[in-house]
Amino acid sequence: MPLDFQKARDWLNQFDFHNLFIDELGWQQPSSQKVESLEVEGTSYKRKRIAEMAGVPVLEITSTDGEIPKADDRTKIHKAISEVVSLENLLIFVNGDRTRSLWYWAKREGSKAYPRTETRVSASQTLLTRQFEALPGT
Repeated sequence: MPLDFQKARDWLNQFDFHNLFIDELGWQQPSSQKVESLEVEGTSYKRKRIAEMAGVPVLEITSTDGEIPKADDRTKIHKAISEVVSLENLLIFVNGDRTRSLWYWAKREGSKAYPRTETRVSASQTLLTRQFEALPGT
């Protein structure tokens, strides 16, 4: 199915990542949509599965303070999630008022993970739609 860039932009602008991945990109429903707590070095976060493809989950991450975590904290969160959810994953960090997000993916080589992509998206940006053609299912 060809990607409808206008629909993808609409889902991004609405911060509706579930419909973006499921309806537009053709990924599978997540195994669970339950919001789960995660604590990393004394800070609480919420994680929710958005979609899955070939065992790779997409998770939305929010913090109790409403901010997108700093780079060091994102790495720690990724490590914690990799230990309990899946070694391969895409994390979408979203701020409290849902106007900004940061997409985080780490490349794995053996036992090492290298942060590969951090793409910031605000409600008015559509840069990310150009990167969708590289995703499976598009």
